Parts: sequence; C-alpha cells; structure tokens
Amino acid sequence: MSRPVQTSDIIFPVLSTDFSTTLSSLRRSTLSISNRLRSVAEDAEFVCEVANAYKRPLVANERCGSWYIPLDRKAASAYFKSTDGHTGEWSFSLRRLNIQVLELVAQHDGCIVVDSTRRGKRMPDALSKTIPIWCAIWNALLFPSPDAPTLHTPHTTVSPSEHAQISALLSTFLASAAALNLPVARLRTALKKPLRPLWVTPDSPLPTPSEDGDAFPDFHPIICCTASRRVPGGEASEGGYVQGAGDDSEGWACGLTAPLFWTHQARLLSTGEADLPAVIAELGREGAAKGSGAAEAVRVGPTEWLYVGALDAAKGGEFDAVVMCAESADEGLRGRLKSRYLHLRCGTGKLGSRDLRTEIPKIEGFMRDLPEDSKLAVCCQTGRDISVGVALATLCLYADEDGNRVRAPSDAAAISKTFIRQRLGWIMTAFPAASPSRATLQSVNAFLFSPREAAARQQQQQQQQTPAPSTPSPLGATFASLSTAAPACPWTLARTLTSARPAMPSGTFAGTATFAPREPTAPGYAAEYLYAEEGVLRTDNGLEFPARRRYVWRYRGLQETDGKGSETGGSREKGESITMWFVKENGESVDYLFLDMEFERAREGGRGLKAKGRHPCGEDMYDARFDFGGETEGMRVTYVVKGPRKDYVSETRYTR
Repeated sequence: MSRPVQTSDIIFPVLSTDFSTTLSSLRRSTLSISNRLRSVAEDAEFVCEVANAYKRPLVANERCGSWYIPLDRKAASAYFKSTDGHTGEWSFSLRRLNIQVLELVAQHDGCIVVDSTRRGKRMPDALSKTIPIWCAIWNALLFPSPDAPTLHTPHTTVSPSEHAQISALLSTFLASAAALNLPVARLRTALKKPLRPLWVTPDSPLPTPSEDGDAFPDFHPIICCTASRRVPGGEASEGGYVQGAGDDSEGWACGLTAPLFWTHQARLLSTGEADLPAVIAELGREGAAKGSGAAEAVRVGPTEWLYVGALDAAKGGEFDAVVMCAESADEGLRGRLKSRYLHLRCGTGKLGSRDLRTEIPKIEGFMRDLPEDSKLAVCCQTGRDISVGVALATLCLYADEDGNRVRAPSDAAAISKTFIRQRLGWIMTAFPAASPSRATLQSVNAFLFSPREAAARQQQQQQQQTPAPSTPSPLGATFASLSTAAPACPWTLARTLTSARPAMPSGTFAGTATFAPREPTAPGYAAEYLYAEEGVLRTDNGLEFPARRRYVWRYRGLQETDGKGSETGGSREKGESITMWFVKENGESVDYLFLDMEFERAREGGRGLKAKGRHPCGEDMYDARFDFGGETEGMRVTYVVKGPRKDYVSETRYTR
C-alpha cells in the first residue's frame, strides 16, 4: 500500500513555509527598538495634550511612566504597583504611601498620573484599581467619617462584582494604615478636598479650550492617564505601533533609559534599527563619563541625624559617620572616618539581601560607640534597597518617637510588626523612591526579632565563658582583648606581602578582622573565637580583588590534670594555651590545628605578650611571630614562609 500524500510532495521543499516561524519573525520586527521608540514618542504627544487640557502637573508612575513624559514636563514620580490591584490580590501598600503625590496635589489642585500597559488591556491595574484604593484610604484618613470609605473605579474596566469585593476590604486597609501614625494633621491643613480618581485614555474626549478643564470644586482630581491606545489584535496589524512600548524596558532597551531617550530623542528616532544598539551604547558611555554627580542622601524625617542614599552620596565629606553596604569597603572613607566607618559586606539584589542577615548585627556595636551628635549616612549600590533596610533597623533600635537618637537599643519587647511599619513609614514619607525588597525586609525582621534574642543569650554565655576581668591571667587578658563582641568594634588590618618568587606577586592587603566569641566547640576550652578577615588584595603588578580568610582561635585556661594529662581533677596543673585552627569549607566548623602558640614573656595585665609558632605545609614551613599589644597598641603578626614552593614574608598590623 502506498503512503499517503505529504505536503512536501505537493510543494517544493525550498518553498515550504513554517508559518509559526514567519509569524514570530514578523512579531520580532514589529517589536523592534525603533518601533518602540516611535510609539513612545507618539504616546507622549497625547500625554502632553492631556496635561494642556487639564492644566495639571504630570506624574510618572515608575518606571514605565517616565518614558511618556518629556523631562521638562515631569513634575514628580509615583510608585503605584499593578500587583496591588491584581484580581484577588488588592492591597493598600504600607510601603508605597506616595505622600509626595499628596503634597503635589495640594499645590496644584490635582495631578495627572501617567502609566501604560501592554496589548490586550484598556488600562493598567495600577490606574484602574491601585490608585482608587489609595484615594479611598487617604480620604478616610484625612476626612474621617463613620461611613465606610468610598471607592471609585472605572466601570469600563472593573466589574460591579470586583468593585464590591474591593470595597469590602477597605476597612481592613484603613485600620492598617491608621496604625502607622502618618502625618495626617500636616496633610489635612494642605488638602482641603477629598481625592477623586478620573480616567483618561487615547479614546477619551478631552476638554476643549471653551470648556473649563481646570475646575473641580468638590474634589482634587487624580487623573489616571493611560498613555497608549489599545491594540485589540497583534502589533503586526498596527503599522509598527507598539502598545505599552515603554513597559519592561530592561528586556528591549539595550541599556537605554527614559532620561537618556528624552535627552537624545531626535538622534535616536532618526537612527536605523541596525545601528541603534551601538548608538545607545555610545550615549550610555558618554553619560557615564559626564557623570550625574553624587546623588544626594535623603534625610529620614523626623530625625535630624540619619540619611539614606547611594554609595557616592557618602563621599562628599558632610557626614560624621558612614555605614556602607557594598561588596568591598571604601578604603578612603575607612581611613578618614576610622571607627566611624562600618562596612557591611553585601552584594546587590537578592544575594545582597541574604548577605544582610549575617552583616546587620554589626550595627549594634557600631551605634553603641558612635557619638550621639553624629550625622550618619547609610548607603548601598542603589540607595533604595539594602541601605533602607539598615536604616530601618537603626530607626527601630536607636530612635525615639520623635526621631531623637537614643544610646541604648529599644526594648525587644516593644518591637512589633506594627512598630517596624511605623518606622518604615518615616523612610517612605521622606524618600518615596525607596524600594526595599521583600527579602531585605525579611532580613531586617529576622534581626529585630528572634536572632537578636538568640544573640543576646549567646553573648551572655560567652561573657560567662571568657576569663573574669577581675583577676585575669596574662594569656586570659590577651585573649579577651581580641574580642569584637559589642561594644567592641572590628579590627582594622593592614598587611604587606613580600615575595621572592614571581609566581606569587608581592602586594598589600587592607581590610577588617573580627574575633566573634562563640561557645567552645570542643571540651577543655574556656573560650573560642571565630576569626574572619575580609578586604582587598592589591598586587604590585596591578591586580586587585577581594579576599577572605577564616580561622578558629581557642583559649585553654589553667586546669588540674592527673599524671597522664587527662582532665580528671588530678594532682598537677596543665598550662594555658592559645591555638589557631583551620576551618572547613562551611567557614564555621573546626578542621585541624594550624598553630599552637609558644609564649615568651608578658608585662602586667597581659599587654606586651609575645608568642611564636611553626606549621609545616608539605615541604614548606610557616614560622609565625605574634606581638600582642592589647587594646591600645593593637597586634602584629608576621609569617616567614620558606620552602620549595613558597618564599615570602607576610607582616600584618591590627589596630582599632
């Protein structure tokens, strides 16, 4: 039996067409960068028409909204998330209060909030539901009434059923907002009328010059402007027009930003698609070379001493103290500020928020030693995420209800989720662009709640295990002086590496070191530290990279032993010792012995103690010398390493 006739039997293979591939190719060409930019420019003309018709300032709902507003027409930014208006997930965000919009509304009797959305929708959920919820809650806060808050939604987009479901939740949203102790009294003096959302799309009629688009006697209009016209089908049928072209720009803009687009609009719109990526890269480099200047840090009201900003904001010299959340420390700031500089080693994004869990406890010792009149800046890469989390923890622990600095941290029992939200409200009111991620806030909550209690218990145990300061032995006093537990601060270390072998270049290492007390992990030891150092290694041949190292330091006190040396309460004393141990890959567990220090002499109180030790590493030998000078004089450590594979001298100075 012959096989059935196939398509390839009828159509020559070279002419066969993969219809799906063709459609995908057409869609990609339609969604090109040039088509998107032309669509943005077209939509921006409509936005300006709306502003002229209603005579209200333009507010960009970030980040999409900024693409549709020329730089000279943009009055402010807002942060209304569409996710707060998604069906079944309606919310009044306690993090995105947008008080700056209220202040603008009070000045201009309303505003126009600009946003857009991709094809298939008439308007974004941020405009149709998030802003109506926001208006209803603020109206209830500013103009209290025994009646339930009133919700206004567009009937063309929100069904009666969804409207009713949202309305039923408003009382709950209002209770949460009222608990934040927001500056309602101040805002009430400026806003004399309630807020009322109105909606404008490219299909909406605009007020004509003969009509009074400026008169709204009964309310402040919040005009929700959808910039893009709706595309019911695919973009391929629209002659290159892309609905919501400015949305999700990270996926198509090749690094182009809205300000860069408006600065170079004419050149970008006249450049062909093939050349656009190169032109955008060139403009980006030019912008980076010119620099935008160090972004100013924002003061967190009602305090007079706490500021939040990006990394460059701390370099101007106007701050007495800096907490820097970054991968590597700023050696210039560290050298200038000394103990008033704290480096929290945090990356960016979710990894940085995760790093914050282990780094943020350092602020307790830092704040305890910081003079009360210090002007403090907390900075991170963006200035809006991790630094906001650290500032939030600082406010919760070291600020009273009026924002005044307090020396002792707040009672753990007084810290609740409501209390934390109130302090976060301070930050969001002063700095609306702040955008702490959920992971960052979770790290802050974890620190302020159970981990701090566990740390307090651990510190109490460590204090019991550390040799009593009243009658310390020389070794006991020396070991205790190394601790970086609060209120002590980390050690600053400077290391010089001098190598005789080209394969291992000479250089310098600068960073910090901590001796974190912990419960001894083996019997027979009176105290134990997890030693951790981190910093930047700079080689003489120009290389530079971050470096870390960890050891475990152990102290064994005077003990009575039997003749065999077992700890059974026998007839002779076993001498004290300080030993160093390698750690396993997890950075915590003890692996094997590195050095058993042999002490030479001591002055009164244990200061001036000297020690030496040896460690064979294969055929190479490490000869170590330690000079303990105590809290005031610091410590010096020298390693002379000789062997067939290694030949160098490492000299390290610890100070604080």
